[in-house]
Amino acid sequence: MASDNGKSFLDKFAEVSAKVGNQVHLRSLRDAFATITPLYILAGIAVLINNVVFPLFPLDAAGLANLQTWGSAITLGTLNVSAIILAGLIGYSLAKNKRFDNPLACVVVAISAFVIMMPQQITATLAATSPLLTDKITSAEVTGALSTANTGTNGLFSAIIIALLSVSLFIKISGVEKLKVKLGEGVPPAVSNSFNVMIPMLLNLAVFALAAALLAVCAGTDLCTIISTCISNPLKSIMNAGPWAVILIYTLANLLFCVGIHQSTISGATVEPILTMLIVDNMATFAAGGTTDLIARVLAEPLGRELGQPVVVENKGGGGGAIGAAETARATPDGYNLGMATVSTTATNPAINPKIPYNVFTDFTPVVNVAATPNVIAANPQFAGKDYKSFLAEVKKNPGKYSFGSPGTGSIGHLMMEMFMLETGAQMIHVPYRGSGPALNDAVAGQIPLIFDNLPSALPFIKEKRLTALVVAAPQRLAVLPDVPTLAEVGAPGVNRMAYYGIVGPKNLPKDIVTKINTAVHKVLQDPAVRKRIEDTGSLIVAGTPEKFAQEIKAEYTAYKTVVDKQKLTME
Repeated sequence: MASDNGKSFLDKFAEVSAKVGNQVHLRSLRDAFATITPLYILAGIAVLINNVVFPLFPLDAAGLANLQTWGSAITLGTLNVSAIILAGLIGYSLAKNKRFDNPLACVVVAISAFVIMMPQQITATLAATSPLLTDKITSAEVTGALSTANTGTNGLFSAIIIALLSVSLFIKISGVEKLKVKLGEGVPPAVSNSFNVMIPMLLNLAVFALAAALLAVCAGTDLCTIISTCISNPLKSIMNAGPWAVILIYTLANLLFCVGIHQSTISGATVEPILTMLIVDNMATFAAGGTTDLIARVLAEPLGRELGQPVVVENKGGGGGAIGAAETARATPDGYNLGMATVSTTATNPAINPKIPYNVFTDFTPVVNVAATPNVIAANPQFAGKDYKSFLAEVKKNPGKYSFGSPGTGSIGHLMMEMFMLETGAQMIHVPYRGSGPALNDAVAGQIPLIFDNLPSALPFIKEKRLTALVVAAPQRLAVLPDVPTLAEVGAPGVNRMAYYGIVGPKNLPKDIVTKINTAVHKVLQDPAVRKRIEDTGSLIVAGTPEKFAQEIKAEYTAYKTVVDKQKLTME
C-alpha cells in the first residue's frame, strides 16, 4: 500500500530504521562497550577462579584469602573503575563518530565531568582506634575520596549519561569560532589543539560544576545518586525479577534487524550496562573461606559419588545468605536444587529482618543437619584484654568504646554478640561486613579489636597467633583450644550456642527424596577422611533426622527473636 507521497509504509519504516541504527550516540555507546568488554571478561574469569577454583585447594581460611588476593586485584583494576574508563571511552567514540578533530579532549571532558557530578562526601566506617569513635558515632563523612559505588559497575549509567551530555555540549561550544585561541603558524599541532579547546573545556566543566553545586546546596544530593535511584536501581530490579525483560529486548532487537537496525544497537545500548552492573551482585553468599563454603565443599564430591551424579557448590551473593536461601525456596522440589541452611539464613536473619523473602517454617524442607560448629570471641593481639576475664573487665569499664565485627547485620556473629551483651551487661559497637572473610581480615589488621565468628574460619588465625581466642561457645572445652573456656563456664550459658550447617530443599520436597539425600549424607559422614576434614575445622558431626533438624531450626529462631525484641534491633 502506497502513501500520499508515493512511499510505502515499509519504505518509510526502513528509512527511520536506518536513522536509528546509525544514531551517533547509540553507536558511540556500542563502540565504547566493545572496547571495554575484555576488562569484563577478565573480571569474570577472576571471579570464577577466586570463588570456584581456589576453594578446591586444600587450604585453610587464611591461605585461601591470601590466594584470592590475585582475583581481588583484578577486580579492583577492572570492575571497580569501569565507570571511569567507560566515560572516557564514550567521550572518545562520540568524538570520532562526530568527526571532531580533538577526541582526546573529549576523553578529558567526559571523565572530568563524571567525577565533578559525583558526591563530594562519602560515608566511611570509623576504625576501632579512631578518637572519633563513640557508642553513637560509628561513621564519618569523608571529603576528597571516591567510592567504588560510583566508579565501579554501579556507576555505569551515570557514566553513560554524563559522558554523553558533557561531550555533546563540549563539541557544540567548541564550534564557536570566537572561543578558539589562535596561536598562529609554526606551533606544534598538539599545543595548537589544546589552546583551541581551552575556553570551551573551561566553560563546559564550569557549567557541570555549577550544576553539581546547585544540586548539593539546594537539593542535598548529586546527579550520580539521582541517576542511580531513578534509573539504575529500578532497571536492576526488573532484570533481577526474571529473564523476560532480556528476552523482550533481544526479541525486539532481532525483529528490527530485519528492517536494517543492527541487533547490537538495541541490545548493546540497553542490556549491556544493566547486565554489567549485575556482575558485582552475583558474588558469593558468604565470603570465600567462610564456614558454610568450607563444609559444603567437603561434602560435595563424596556426596556426588554416593548419589551417582555431580554435586556442584554454587555461591549466590547478597543479604547475609538471604538471596541464596530465597533461590532455594523458589526452586522446583525435585531434589536437584538444595541449599546449605545456617543459623544466619534460618534464624538470626529472619528474626531481625521483616522483609526476608521467604518463610523459614513454610518455604523449606529440612533434610539433615550436617555439622555444628563452635563459635568464638576473638581479639586482635593488641587488644587490652588477653583472656576472657580481662576482656570482660575492659569492655565493661569502657562501655561503647570498643567495636566488634561480624559477617553482617543479622548474622549469627552479630546476634550472638548482642545476646552476650544482653546477658553480661557489656556494651560494644557493631561493625557489619559482607562476609566472614572481610571481618576476619580487619580484625587481624587491627581495624576492629574484636570479632564474634564461627571457629572454623577464625581458627587458622588463632593458631598463627594473629588473633587471640577469649571464649568459645561449645558443649565443653575444645581439644584445639584447651586453655579457652566455654561461655557456660564463665557464666553466660544462654550464649553457649553452636552454629548448625545443614541441607534444606524447597517446600514440598517429596519424602522419598528427603530420605535418599539424608541417607546419602549419613553414609558420606561415616567416611573417616570426610569426618576428619570437617572435624579439623573445629566442627562436630551431627547427621540427625529431618524432624530433628526442623526442631533445631525452630529453637534457634525463637532464641534469637527474643534477643532482637529485647535489644530493639533493626536492619537499619
